Amino acid sequence: MNLPDPTEALGLDDLVTRLRQLKAHACDQSYASIARTVNRAWRRAGRPEAERTNKSTVAGYFTYGRRRLDEDLLVAVVTALHPEPDYPERWRHALRAIRGDAAASMLADTRSGLPEPATAPVGRRRESKALERLLRRRGPVVVCGMAGAGKTALALHAAHHAAAADPGVRIQLSADLCGSDPARPPAAAGAVLAGFLRHLGVPAHQIPHDFAARVDTYRALTEEVPALVFLDDAADEDAVEALIPAGRDSRTVITSRHRLSGLRDAEHVPLGALDSHDAITLLRGAAGADRVDADPAAANWIAARVGRHPGALASIAAYLRARPDWRLADCAQPVAVALAGGLRTALAVSVARLPVVSRRVLGLLALHPGTDIGEDAVAALTELPPADTRTHLATLTRAHLVRTRPDGRFSLPELVREHLRELVELEEPASLLEAARIRLFDYYRETAAEAVSVLNTSHPRPVGAILPTPDDAGRWMAAEYANLLLVTAADPRAGTQAERRRFGRPAS
Repeated sequence: MNLPDPTEALGLDDLVTRLRQLKAHACDQSYASIARTVNRAWRRAGRPEAERTNKSTVAGYFTYGRRRLDEDLLVAVVTALHPEPDYPERWRHALRAIRGDAAASMLADTRSGLPEPATAPVGRRRESKALERLLRRRGPVVVCGMAGAGKTALALHAAHHAAAADPGVRIQLSADLCGSDPARPPAAAGAVLAGFLRHLGVPAHQIPHDFAARVDTYRALTEEVPALVFLDDAADEDAVEALIPAGRDSRTVITSRHRLSGLRDAEHVPLGALDSHDAITLLRGAAGADRVDADPAAANWIAARVGRHPGALASIAAYLRARPDWRLADCAQPVAVALAGGLRTALAVSVARLPVVSRRVLGLLALHPGTDIGEDAVAALTELPPADTRTHLATLTRAHLVRTRPDGRFSLPELVREHLRELVELEEPASLLEAARIRLFDYYRETAAEAVSVLNTSHPRPVGAILPTPDDAGRWMAAEYANLLLVTAADPRAGTQAERRRFGRPAS
């Protein structure tokens, strides 16, 4: 296990997670042992704190939900676990950075009225109609999708349309919640409420200090007056729950990279890939119609390679505009161009804010050589129980980093896959990755052998079969045949002629 890097922690709970990882790295020393080491070091330094550092105090530093950590004691605990020069001080700097983020989160960007959209949405006719229909029904609507999907442009367009269509809306408020801004921490809901209350005419000295009192004041002011509230880039349900106006005739438009399943009465409009026509329209408008029309096959290939992702296509168009002598076909690495154009940073933020185990599951999914994967294969790859596998896949799906197909299987958008291939090799030890690959290959080999046995009536059926009937075996083989070919090609142990014949790979 690599030493955890505290400077990548996004908050106190994330820092605690990394401290737990460090404890595991240090042979999982007991809290009592750590406390003794801290006390000895502080006695040698002549510090009176030594008398107050006991096992329960140290244990508290490994507990989630803390609001503060003493930086000297944190550094002392880290030193007890790994006294490498300079390493403990990195934890001090990380804690100070988190404190700075906490202060920065109180600086909320709010305004009275709706911001003007920076860009017009391209296409999205179906999603636009669904959004406008839902806004006529009142209540909160969440426009969700992965980074660069065009959420803000579409949501702002619909919000302006709703405001123009209903002159009875007397309150308009908006806020940038910075839920996925790499340069800023998410805005605190209390700070956003303070901004909203100022825009609603509450004098600064009368804005309550208590969060619950701010919520009550906001709800009282919006109870009888129709309001339209635009909340951009929400990190989670907690970021927006208190900001929804109380009136029955009010509307709230929210954008988020996540599906906010826990938000009461919310409707969702997910943004996936553009359709083929809209993807080419975007390229024509951004890269130049003449260049796109001169090579429609290359345009369609580029759009397909990046999953018809709006942000990726915009990055590629900007890249081509800077190279006016290039033909469209000269852009031979569209995924790399799109990631270099800013999507890598955006995806890194989305990945970094996942729970630790979900992040590891996502990284391991990038090891799968196929384009789709079933739940059982994910469990084999990650070595997780089925219930945990489903939980993490649901988390990744809500974050729009994994897609669920109509047949219940899962796939990674190509942009996410390419980003993760770079990331997982840096974050995980080679031995762990090799073990995961072997588990995946063994799953396919063993399940394929079972499917063949079930389908071949001349063989006895395996006891405790995963595929108990010929129909089950046939469906599995149909769904996994392409993956079997890819897995066989990628598995260095699948080199015998018999294995090649079984899985369809030509013998060399």
